[in-house]
Amino acid sequence: MNKIFLNAPARLALLGLMAMSGAHAAPQLIYDGSSPPAPAVWSQWKAGSPTVTSAAGLTRFSTKTVMGDRTSDANLYKYATGTNSFIASIKLKALAINRHNQLDAGLMLSVGDDFSGSFGNATQRSAMLYIDPTAIGWADDTASAANDASGFHEYAIRYTNGLLDVFVDTSFEAIIAGTAQPLLSRAQPSSGSDRGAIVFGDQTNDANVDSDYEVEFVKFQNLRLPTEPGYVFTETGDGQLTAYWGTPAYAGESAISGYTATALTTDTPPKTAGSCSTSATPPELAANFCTIDGLANGTPYIVSVQATNAAGGGASALTDRAATPVASVAVPEASVLANGVVGQSYNAVITPTGGQAPYQFEIVDGSLPQGLAAQLSEDGLSIRIAGTPSRSETTHFTLSISDSTPGPVELASKAGPTLTTVVQTYSITVAAPDVVVVPAKATPVPSLGVWAVLLLNLLAGGLAALGLRGRKMPAQA
Repeated sequence: MNKIFLNAPARLALLGLMAMSGAHAAPQLIYDGSSPPAPAVWSQWKAGSPTVTSAAGLTRFSTKTVMGDRTSDANLYKYATGTNSFIASIKLKALAINRHNQLDAGLMLSVGDDFSGSFGNATQRSAMLYIDPTAIGWADDTASAANDASGFHEYAIRYTNGLLDVFVDTSFEAIIAGTAQPLLSRAQPSSGSDRGAIVFGDQTNDANVDSDYEVEFVKFQNLRLPTEPGYVFTETGDGQLTAYWGTPAYAGESAISGYTATALTTDTPPKTAGSCSTSATPPELAANFCTIDGLANGTPYIVSVQATNAAGGGASALTDRAATPVASVAVPEASVLANGVVGQSYNAVITPTGGQAPYQFEIVDGSLPQGLAAQLSEDGLSIRIAGTPSRSETTHFTLSISDSTPGPVELASKAGPTLTTVVQTYSITVAAPDVVVVPAKATPVPSLGVWAVLLLNLLAGGLAALGLRGRKMPAQA
């Protein structure tokens, strides 16, 4: 299985797809600072002629007061959270800020149910967090803390159970775990669980209460929802992927009731190819694995997993690289190999199927008949056994044949239900050559020619005549 690493556009597209699926636990990046806030996400209120410019991954926001004017620029951005239990943070650096006026600020961060109208109502303005050159505090001047705004800092506010807590340069994890102590705290009553707003910028058009600052990002975490699962890895299968995941570090404000794993294509934008889910009734725990069926072998997929509680689905965790379903490696049965004959050329081919070519093999037990050798084809698709057997014998040998699917060393591409290595025992019998018995030929009797026969006859006649002469006649009476 080839590992596929997502490029930036593809990964952003995946994150965008998950963002469209509903509210998320976090931390969710709702503004990345690389360009002005998107009007489809952030509502803006401004007065005068504020300037907004972006460069090098940062956006600079500037307001000013024209000399002699009684009012100045103002520029606010608001994001609706849909919940009154969340954490919001903004990372920024002040280039120049005027000191706030009571209930008005040239640079502020507001977290609460809402921020009404252009400037906010008295209750909302009282609970604004002003950011001055050397301090932060509530805009009603009830509490403050020292702060150097000339460097980049991440200012975070937790809003839950009608309370506001302020943190600086503190991780969301530490805030949720309760290991971080807030710098400032105050009550802020809530008027509805489905209401919430994050507001930042120059809130006032008071003359000479202006700001010039750069923003790197704004983050948000819905505290009612679970955070993302602790890890996700997959096992490949034949037309399927089995996803495994860890328990979220934070379950949200109610127990986790289930999980959903989704296979996404690596297209831009990605497409949903299949999903599976687990569920349980708390306090029972939902299973932390499930199998996504109906996937195409040879096609890479990214898997995301999301936990769910009574408030909805939380943040999704993604595998860092694609996993590709493949069929298990299979090899022919032992009967496919023909027998051989001593002194005669032999050639047989074993062709594996399934898995991810090219294949590799080794003889793990036994041996081939003398005179034969096994070799992988140039394309890695088959194993050829060839040669000329040199003696009569029957041998048994065991082949271990593997494909090119990565092993389980890297969890994100772990090979599991798919068998990537198979072992098969074969045998080859080499017979002695057939012995052909040829009958011996009889020795022919020499024959005489015509003249030889004539001479023999003459010789026989002469001998007979000589015999008659030498015989004495009997006496007559």
